[in-house]
Amino acid sequence: MFDQDNRIRQGSYKAPPVRRCHIPKGKAKTRPIGIPTFEDKLLQRAVCMILTAIYEHDFLGCSHGFRPKRSPHTALEALRSILMNQGGGWIYEVDLRSYFDTINHKHLRSFLDQRVRDGILRKLIHKWLIGSRLLS
Repeated sequence: MFDQDNRIRQGSYKAPPVRRCHIPKGKAKTRPIGIPTFEDKLLQRAVCMILTAIYEHDFLGCSHGFRPKRSPHTALEALRSILMNQGGGWIYEVDLRSYFDTINHKHLRSFLDQRVRDGILRKLIHKWLIGSRLLS
């Protein structure tokens, strides 16, 4: 891990290839997922913790996606509670198809640059974004 720290600081770090697997998604469809190496997963987790500390306070209480102590189950419970208190209502289902495959990386980097000041961290995220585009 120490060698990886030096490579990250020097800018020579290259993320190892991600193993691509396809999981069933119903009706003969599959969804590709990437499985990083253990070391890279640790590094990604550390970056996630930093980004969570930066952005978590910006989210509304009604936002449940990919947040600490929140899950699809807490979202469903909040929805049930709201519907019960209001005596019913409309529910819309939205499926953002291939969202993470099509997100504009230039826009995402610009968004990160507004709040993330550490150049090493920004370069690391940029390398992951470039790598994800090459593997797609």
